[in-house]
Amino acid sequence: MGQSLGLWNVVLSTKPNLHSHIPLLARAIGIGSKHRIAVYDCLYVAPAGQEGCKLVTADAKLQAAFPFVISLGWLP
Repeated sequence: MGQSLGLWNVVLSTKPNLHSHIPLLARAIGIGSKHRIAVYDCLYVAPAGQEGCKLVTADAKLQAAFPFVISLGWLP
């Protein structure tokens, strides 16, 4: 429990890095058109796929379309 509190404190005390969506827009539009998914949602999918990381969501359509998207329900 102490370790998870330490991690939580790090999360709360670390400022997020904000990035413009403009460089991702063309890719998000392409993904959205191909999979018939809203561009807004694809602005999350695009960087996750580009960076090779997991995207956690409750959106079943995204989970079905992309192997790197995992269900929020799978988390402990």
